[in-house]
Amino acid sequence: MRKLVYYVAVSLDGYIAGPAGEYDFYPLDAEMAAWINGECPDFVPGHLRPHAGMAVDEPSK
Repeated sequence: MRKLVYYVAVSLDGYIAGPAGEYDFYPLDAEMAAWINGECPDFVPGHLRPHAGMAVDEPSK
C-alpha cells in the first residue's frame, strides 16, 4: 500500500490563501524549493516534476 502524504502551507491565522484567493504570499526561494524537493520528493506531483528539474517516476503496475 502506498503512503499518502498531505502537505499544505498554512499561515499563523490558519488560512492557506490570501483575501482574494491568492497564494503568492508564502516566500519560497530556490534554495528552500531545492531542499523540499530533495527531502520530500513525493510531495511534488508527477506532472510538475519536469518543471522542478526532477525525474518523472513511471507509474506502478
